[in-house]
Amino acid sequence: MIELYYWPTIMGRGEYPRLVLVEAGQPWREVARERGVEAVLALYQGKVQPPFPVLAPPILKDGDFVMNQSAAICRYLGRRFDLWPSTPEDEAHADQVSECIADFLYEVTDAYHPVDRHATYVSQQAAADQAVAKWVEARLPRFLRFFERALEVAAQGKGAQDEIYVVSDRITYVDLMLMQLTMAAEFQFPSAVAALDLRWLPRHRAQIAARPRVAAYLRSPLRIPFEGNSCM
Repeated sequence: MIELYYWPTIMGRGEYPRLVLVEAGQPWREVARERGVEAVLALYQGKVQPPFPVLAPPILKDGDFVMNQSAAICRYLGRRFDLWPSTPEDEAHADQVSECIADFLYEVTDAYHPVDRHATYVSQQAAADQAVAKWVEARLPRFLRFFERALEVAAQGKGAQDEIYVVSDRITYVDLMLMQLTMAAEFQFPSAVAALDLRWLPRHRAQIAARPRVAAYLRSPLRIPFEGNSCM
């Protein structure tokens, strides 16, 4: 069975591979929840050396195959479980969007940890609140409008009741990633997101969240709640 090594009490970047596995109908083991966080730390600190080196969680183990980086894991799972774009051009655009999602997460993490990336948000809250306010004003609209435009292009020629996907005419791994990012942004920055008057991102988020496997997962105890002090 596939194993996911990630911190047991936060959504974080681990939620992106989880959602791809959910939509694929593939069971997996949450190693930290079963064996404790020490199992994650053993890989993170290099006490256990996998066949190919890993830098940090989330870490995926699929048999003897081991890898890290959430966007790369999602691409691997998408290819493995038929959540993959239809053409090489769509593959490239899906890759583009997934990398922009990774950029979003990197930037917002920096904003919440502006003094010391390894220290908690609470320990640097005053500086973090200022940095986050600047990021929300300058960068959040740019990211969300890019995702909105990508969906607007995808929706061309579609009816009001038609499903829309980031690329191709079928769900791919990047749709799960974008749904999670949209949910996180709406939860963390509700006023700023509402002020952008987005049309396609909320529609896409609702559509993907309503898919049977995803909807069941979102209602289940496996889904860790948003913390409210990051966009993770």
